[in-house]
Amino acid sequence: MSKRLSLLQQLGLLVMGILLLIIFVVSPLINRNLNNLISSQMFETIQANQLDYLKDYYNPYDKGKEKQVYHITRRIVNDAIQWEAIPPLTVMTTRDMVQELFSKNVAEQSETIENYIAEYRGQKIYYTITKLADDGSYIISFVYNDYSTELLNSIKNELVYVQYIVLFIVALIMTIWVFTFIKPLQKIKNYIETIKRGEKGTLDIERNDEIGQVSMALVDMKNELDQQEKLKEEFMHNISHDLKTPIAVIKSYAESMKDDIYPYGTKESSLDVILENTERLENKVQSFLYLNRLDYINQDELILEDVNMNELISKIKSQLDVSDEIITVIENTEALIFKGQEEHWRNVLENIIENAKRYYHHQIIITIDESGISIFNDGPTISTKLQKEIFKPYSKGEKGNFGLGLSIVKKVVDMYGYTIQVENMENGVTFKIKNR
Repeated sequence: MSKRLSLLQQLGLLVMGILLLIIFVVSPLINRNLNNLISSQMFETIQANQLDYLKDYYNPYDKGKEKQVYHITRRIVNDAIQWEAIPPLTVMTTRDMVQELFSKNVAEQSETIENYIAEYRGQKIYYTITKLADDGSYIISFVYNDYSTELLNSIKNELVYVQYIVLFIVALIMTIWVFTFIKPLQKIKNYIETIKRGEKGTLDIERNDEIGQVSMALVDMKNELDQQEKLKEEFMHNISHDLKTPIAVIKSYAESMKDDIYPYGTKESSLDVILENTERLENKVQSFLYLNRLDYINQDELILEDVNMNELISKIKSQLDVSDEIITVIENTEALIFKGQEEHWRNVLENIIENAKRYYHHQIIITIDESGISIFNDGPTISTKLQKEIFKPYSKGEKGNFGLGLSIVKKVVDMYGYTIQVENMENGVTFKIKNR
């Protein structure tokens, strides 16, 4: 539900939740702890005053700064229980409290000192019963709760003020904090809307937190999309030009041969030209369709077979290097196994080797070892800019065709969980395919 609310609405709910938490959870906990604290302090006061009385430090008519503590003694005289009220406590009060409270507690008490809280005539009292000797002598000391109630209410009132002040400060801080999100998020939203309309826009958010990172990622994404769009436009321009040429040749030759005119001298030679341009056209269309098909293969549809790369490279070499003069294969391991489909890995290796054959001077060296496959050609090195973009669709070097071959290579390698990188060497360029 919170996902449907604005940040300000979520903030309002959060503040309301904190307020309810204070009212129904924090306040009762504080109240209980305060009651325990006050009770503990009351009993400490009673016991300290009781000790003063027993040591003859007690003046019953001088309250001083402490709450008035009252004392009653219990003794056995001539086998009879005798209760004595210590001034300023009256005999009448003593008799009633003994009958209603103290007599039963003394009879049931097993410890030397025990503390009690009880209701007496609608008022809470705190009292301590201390056993003085085994002859049945006890002293009972007590105070009324009017002092504790006053103290407790005073502390509660102060805490309530503190709670609401803290809640106000927290709400203010969170509101300011949320507004620091809303403004940049609104900028990001406006920037995205601008991009959707196909218009040029700027996004300038100077932050180092996650929002700043998101804004930078959006700007980078926009730049990447612009670059891709530019490359795609160039690709469409190039492909239309490249497709136009073989189509025009096929059309003109076919029309001529329909009129029994053979542009290339003989019927067979003219048909060879048509077949050559048809094959050229077919290869370009197949590359485009193959790249497009790779985009729609997901991980669940992958077929992971064991492909012996030594055997596959040997097959490819026999087909692409019939004279055995250009490509040299160095095998440092008996069998390098890659996961995937042989058709896809064949396409990868053929694209890299065909690319190498367009640039090499004297030789192409394929090295197979436990770490992977390296394909070296002794042609010119690659510029830094092209090195960064070489595997992107529609990106190509000076002798490239469509800029699709190496992008196909990258997609297949990533699809099966391997890595590919291109490195400039002292005397050429190396493509390396390795496990992650």
